[in-house]
Amino acid sequence: MAEDGRSLLGLPWAWFCHCGCRLEADPAEASAASCPTQVTGLVVLPLQRYRLQSELSTKVDELRVTLDLALSSQLQIEARAAAERARAIVAPFAELVDATHATEVRRQRRLARCREQLDGLERELAALVRAEPGDG
Repeated sequence: MAEDGRSLLGLPWAWFCHCGCRLEADPAEASAASCPTQVTGLVVLPLQRYRLQSELSTKVDELRVTLDLALSSQLQIEARAAAERARAIVAPFAELVDATHATEVRRQRRLARCREQLDGLERELAALVRAEPGDG
């Protein structure tokens, strides 16, 4: 105890009394009759402190778990919403690309058919040129 009537924690002795009695500044002057809980108050406070710290630790752990669950749930909801918004934004461009690709595939097929016809015509022309008697 400090010389000024405070405990080692620096708190006045009156704060340790649970019955509402004011303890003397000098605990040596205080008698058991002046405060029946004087001695028990010194024992009860550390026990209460330990119990409160334990409860606080438990509640903080529960809060941490609850917060983790809430945050992960909210994050999943926001991720799904963001992905949906991204799909909605990209959808018109994807449709344009699909349509352009389909048109290009049709043009490639038409070009291939035209080349086949041209090759056939070239073969016919070559055959006609060989079949003609020399006009020269």
